[in-house]
Amino acid sequence: MNDNFLHYPVGPVAMKIAVAIGIGMLIGMERKWSHKEAGIRAFSIVSLLGALSAVISPEN
Repeated sequence: MNDNFLHYPVGPVAMKIAVAIGIGMLIGMERKWSHKEAGIRAFSIVSLLGALSAVISPEN
């Protein structure tokens, strides 16, 4: 079993996640102000999932 997944650096990963959620919230706020369907929650969750998938993806 490969235990390399336990050795992610916390600082850079947390920064990437925070930036992704922040950008998702900004886009969601703009959509809420425009009275469109998807808002802050939806875009925050989607951007969080995108950031997490980028963090845990294997580098080729």
